[in-house]
Amino acid sequence: MSDNEIIKVFDCPHCSARCQFNLAVEELECQTNGSYQTSWICQNCSGIIVIRRLYQYTWDHSIDIFPRTKIKPKIRIDKLPENIKKDYLESLRDYGNGCYVSSVIMCRRAIQQTCLDKGAKKIKLFDQIEELNIDKNLKKLAHKLRFWGNKGAHPDILLGEKIEEKDAKIAIDFTEKFLQYVYVIPKEIEEIEGEAVKVKS
Repeated sequence: MSDNEIIKVFDCPHCSARCQFNLAVEELECQTNGSYQTSWICQNCSGIIVIRRLYQYTWDHSIDIFPRTKIKPKIRIDKLPENIKKDYLESLRDYGNGCYVSSVIMCRRAIQQTCLDKGAKKIKLFDQIEELNIDKNLKKLAHKLRFWGNKGAHPDILLGEKIEEKDAKIAIDFTEKFLQYVYVIPKEIEEIEGEAVKVKS
């Protein structure tokens, strides 16, 4: 069975569509690292991707796709404090570059920056989260992020496991939900109330 029969659908990093790709260049073996590489053309936008795999006949977790898919913020970053916005955006960039450990760590950092911004005085992140005057469900969410961040920052916790793409994506999703409730929604409510006052006056 040929490659173009095996690989049919990818998420295109250029147009963000999930669609079929046509084989552009037959498989070549890299003389530097021994990996096998093919290039493919997106049927939707004609963008080109390169697929690299470690083993010639394997299409599992050993696959890398370039350019990597970049993700955009799903929340209004203009509502975030500057230092927290910087950490959040860095987590997205790290994810897009395939640096999943550092992406998770930056998510954890964004949570800790939030705790400090909200007046937490304790040293450990667990205690800082408990200090926050927020809904208990938000605290649960923050502790989940703390757990994911600890997995990234402390290799002894992993016990041989690796931080993979799906782990980083979960951490980013949790971070966005947390920041949405702590910063974005309150700011948007303030704006609505401000507009309502203008209308009355």
